[in-house]
Amino acid sequence: MKNVKKIWKRKTKRKEEDRGEREIPFRHSLAFQLTASYLAAILLFAVLMGGIVTPILTNQLTKSISAQAEENAANVLSNVKSFNDSMLDGVKAIAMTLSRFSNPNDISALLYNINSNTDRFKELLYIDMEGNVVAKTGFMRDGAFSADGKQSFKDHPFLTETIKKGSYISPILPHSTLSNAFEIDYAASVINPLGQKIGVVVAKANTMSFWNAMRGEKRDVRSQTFLLNKEGLLVAADDKELLKKQFTDEKGNAVAKENVKGDWLLKDGAVKQLMDIKGKAQETFTYSGRYAGINGGETIAAFAYDPKTGLSAFVETPVSIAFAPVRMVQAILMAVILVTSLLVLLGGFYFSRRITRPIRHIVKITEKVAKGDLTRLTSLEQER
Repeated sequence: MKNVKKIWKRKTKRKEEDRGEREIPFRHSLAFQLTASYLAAILLFAVLMGGIVTPILTNQLTKSISAQAEENAANVLSNVKSFNDSMLDGVKAIAMTLSRFSNPNDISALLYNINSNTDRFKELLYIDMEGNVVAKTGFMRDGAFSADGKQSFKDHPFLTETIKKGSYISPILPHSTLSNAFEIDYAASVINPLGQKIGVVVAKANTMSFWNAMRGEKRDVRSQTFLLNKEGLLVAADDKELLKKQFTDEKGNAVAKENVKGDWLLKDGAVKQLMDIKGKAQETFTYSGRYAGINGGETIAAFAYDPKTGLSAFVETPVSIAFAPVRMVQAILMAVILVTSLLVLLGGFYFSRRITRPIRHIVKITEKVAKGDLTRLTSLEQER
């Protein structure tokens, strides 16, 4: 019994001695150093990913969007040409049909029948070689009016040019009747069976009504597409509010059609770029880059310009939308790094303690033995 008490007192004394020894600060411990090494490696990986992967993704995405935008802009000009050719072919077909009619009532009936059964030919006009109206659907404010209210197109370009060339496609100009809209006129000569020119048939198209057909299929829903005419006016756009903007001044008052200008569009960096370089163009070309948009935000923009018609098509995608996939990758990467860091921190702390505690125990025993205490007994557990 006395021996048991002596042993118990000896063990108690040793525990008190062990507790009384100065502990190593955690920041200098092996556990801290191992955990810090894990975290440093993860942070270094994050920096490398952010400094290398993100710029590469951004650069590749910019090139991809720019190439696609250039192709889309070129396609818009091609589609506008195809639409114009199709409209002119339709007018020529109507002219061939009209060549068999001489009675104004029959001609009017034919025009109204075409008007009722087609979407493209809602406004039709048939005039004789002197510019006098034979029949019409629409064209309410076009031409000149005499004192008695009689409408005449004697000096109108679609009469004079068609007489010279046999057919005519007008430039895109402000619509004669509708506000906030632009029009294109298509004209063809009416030739009777004897080969004599007896009149001209004209069709009018509102650019916004046929914008989807003129623009073609929109491949990227994130982008905005718009069309400028030779004078630099915005004649068609995905954003109808943008189209209306040029018909009002800074105070919101309506601007007369003859005073409509495209100077305000120069706020768009891509438009300004085109205006600076288009004078040297001899054939259709495309161009792309990163520019300030019409509203001030940065965009990836491309444009195509046709010097023969003076038309230019623009396709713009806001950078904030274009780089959304990159930001998503960054967010996922940061989330992975954060979760990994927490797991490493917890796991590293736990496993480092399993490594350092036995080592620290052996060090203490070794120190005791070195001081002459040969009563210590220790062991290391081994997993089998």
